[in-house]
Amino acid sequence: MNGKRVLMLSGAVLAAGFASAFGEGSAAAVGDKLRDEGRLEEALAAYRKAGSVATGAARGELTVRQALVQDVLGKLEAARELLGQAKKDNPALATLEEARLSMEYPPFDPAPAVAALQAAVKSAPADAALQVALGNALVNAGKFDEAGPAFEQVLQKLDPKSLPA
Repeated sequence: MNGKRVLMLSGAVLAAGFASAFGEGSAAAVGDKLRDEGRLEEALAAYRKAGSVATGAARGELTVRQALVQDVLGKLEAARELLGQAKKDNPALATLEEARLSMEYPPFDPAPAVAALQAAVKSAPADAALQVALGNALVNAGKFDEAGPAFEQVLQKLDPKSLPA
C-alpha cells in the first residue's frame, strides 16, 4: 500500500474518531482538508497550530496526524520522533502507528511491533484496534497460531455470537 493511500485511510479513520473533538472550522479540520488536497506542508502547519492549544488525547491525535504527514513526505525519523511524543497523550494510537512503520520500512521487522502491541493490548484490553493490529503483526511475523486467537477476541468484542459454538 503506498504512503499516500495509507495517509488518506489513516486520516479518515482518525478524523472519524475525533469528529466531536475538532469542529468543522477548527485548525485540525483545515489540516485534514489540506492533507486530502495534497498540500502537506500546509497541513503540518495547521496540525501544529491545533496541537498548540489541544490537550490530552486530542493533542496526541494531532501529533499522530503530523507523523502521518511526515511519513508521506519521506521523513521517517521525524515521523518516529513525533510518534514518541504522541505516546504521552495518546499511547494506543501512537503504538498503532509505530507498529505500522516498523513493518512497512526497512528492516521490515515485525518483532518490535508484536512486542509493542502485546504490551499495549495488556494495558488496554478493550481496544479492538490494538487487538486487530496485534493480529496483523503476528501474521507478518509468521505466528499464525497466535494471530487467530487475537482476531477471535476482536470478533467476540464486536459480536459474541459471531463465532461458531
